This record gives sequence, C-alpha cells and structure tokens, in this order.
Amino acid sequence: TPSDKLTVTGRHINLPTVNSYIKGNGHNVLQVDATRTYFYGGTNGMQFRTADNSAELVNILDNGIVQIKNNQLQLATLASDPAGVDGGVYYNTTSKTMRIFSDSAWGDVYEAPFSGAGGTTYTSGGYKYHKFTSSGTFAVTSTGTVEVLMVAGGGGAGRDDYAGGRGAGGGGAGGLIAPQTINNLSSNLTIVVGGGGTNSGGNGAAGTQGGNTTVTGLTTAIGGGGGGSHSTSTNIDNDTSGGSGGGASNGRTGSAGTSGQGNSGGNGAPDGPYGGGGGGGKNQSGASSNNGAANGGNGTNSYNVWASATSSGDSGHFAGGGAGGGKNAGGGAGGAGGGGDANNGPGQVNTGGGGGGNHASTAGSGGSGIVIIRYAV
Repeated sequence: TPSDKLTVTGRHINLPTVNSYIKGNGHNVLQVDATRTYFYGGTNGMQFRTADNSAELVNILDNGIVQIKNNQLQLATLASDPAGVDGGVYYNTTSKTMRIFSDSAWGDVYEAPFSGAGGTTYTSGGYKYHKFTSSGTFAVTSTGTVEVLMVAGGGGAGRDDYAGGRGAGGGGAGGLIAPQTINNLSSNLTIVVGGGGTNSGGNGAAGTQGGNTTVTGLTTAIGGGGGGSHSTSTNIDNDTSGGSGGGASNGRTGSAGTSGQGNSGGNGAPDGPYGGGGGGGKNQSGASSNNGAANGGNGTNSYNVWASATSSGDSGHFAGGGAGGGKNAGGGAGGAGGGGDANNGPGQVNTGGGGGGNHASTAGSGGSGIVIIRYAV
C-alpha cells in the first residue's frame, strides 16, 4: 500500500515510519521504526570515510571497538561539570583535565600522584617521609592521604641546691601521639615543633615544661613536665605535669602525664639520701626514688620504622623520661628514647627526651620534639 512504500520528494528519500529497512548486499543497512533509527555494518563492522572516499575516518568493528584513524577522539569540551551519567566523559577547559562520571560523582580520569614539600625528605619501604626538626610548612601540590607522627619537647629537669646532698626530679618526656591520618589533604600544613624545657634558675628552681608540638587540624602533642627541685628542707618547687609528668624531689609525688601521650613521673625519696624521681616516658612511668636516684621512664619504639627511615630517634625510640638526680644518691639512667642521665644529662634533640635531674649546678634541658609526615609513593 502507499503507506508502506519508499517515496522520493525532490532530493529526499522518504521511508515509512514503521519497521522500514534499506538493504544492501543481502543484509540490512538502515532500519527505521516508530521510536528509533538503526544503522547496520557488515560482517566486519561499519566504516565512515572522507567525502572523496580517499581515507578511512572511523571504523566501528563488529565487537564494538571504535578505531580512530586520525589518532584523535574529540569529546565535548565544557568549563564545568554537567549533569552526569555513569561512564560519561568530557574535557574540562577550566582544569585542563579529562573528567569521568562514576559512582554518582565527577572525577579526573588521571589524578597526579600526591606529593608535598618541606622538611628533610627520605624514601623508604614504599613511603616518602618529610622530617621536621624545627617549625615550618608542609606544602602540598595535589590531593592525597598522609600520616603524621608528632612528638613534643621534653621537660627540663629539676635543680637542687640544697647543701645536704638531695636530688632533683627528672624532666618528663614530651607527649607522643600515635600517627594521625589526614584523608584528602589538599592544603598546606603549618608545623610547630616544641623546644625542650630548661632550668636556668637558681635557688632550687623546678624545670620548665617542654614546648607543645602542633600541626594544623590535629591533636596537640603536649610538652613534657618539668622536674621538681628544692634549695632547703622547706623551700620546695614542685614538679609539673605534661605529655609525661616530671619527677619529684624530697618526698613529693611525681606529676601526671597526658592520657594517650605519656606517663607520670616518679616520686622523690622521703629521706636520705633523697634521690629525685625519674621523669615519665611514653611507655613507662618514671621510677620513684627509694633512697637513691631513679631511672627515667622508657619511651616507645613502636615507630622504629619511621625512625630508621628518617635517621631519627634514640635507637628507634622516642619520648624517654629524664633520670632523677642526687649528689649522694648516685645517678639514674635516662629512659630509652632520648632521656637525659642523672646529674645534668640533657635530653636528646628531636626525640622529646626529658632532661636529667641534678644536685647543684645546672640541670639537664629537655630534648626538642619532632614531626614526621609520610605518604605512599
């Protein structure tokens, strides 16, 4: 009937709109139905050629593979993300990147590997490390995930000027916080590395607290507490709390550490020869003096991989407490992790170790803290 026949109007070929076909060489080339138009290739697919038939432009093979003969596939170019459909791809002219829509969100087809700058860098075991031994900036050039290890400055030790031979408390270790993870980091981090506490005062002054270590957006590592001191049997300057607490003198109680960051300092001996208590460490409280100078609490070697990769720490340890001091009580040993030995031993730099307690003269200063950042490479 006329309704299902091909007609020609001027230069136009008109097909019926329901189940119409154009065939060539025995198979369908084009089909039109009420809702769609279909193109069919031969047994080897479909080919589009130049107007003068001199070259192939695009081949659509029978397995669905598209071959581009001019080595280019030109997609839509847009300045911002459009409404997306899974699998959609376009070129973003603002970011100069290819974008793909997947799992209900647009993302770059290729994302540059994460990298940062700042501090002293090392690469080991599939990670890049940035070690900060002083304050600075960790600058990022893309978006990624980092881990951050923070240690605060160790506390200064106590100074005992009493002529009878009593000893002062050791400085507490700087607080150490287990590595914190920052996901999707895309902005710079400001880093403050805490310095070690000191004891430059006379007349039995207590040690000063170590400096806090901070990194933008993360929990603060608290500086180690100062060791207690005295100059006469009645003039006593108490130890102080901190990341780990300072050791006490002359029968006093050692100070508390901060939960999750350190431990308490040891007690001072209540009678002769009155040794000072050891400063607390990350893994252990400072020893109490039992009529003798006491050892500082040990730090931790849980992050010896970090220490080894960055040539840091005290044989893989961080945050050891300083030893208690005493002229007649002998000398205690600093805790593993940079704690200073008795009678003027300083905490090791960039370990957060507490200073060693003393009798007369100057007491040991705490060791400075450290920040180490790492990310997979």
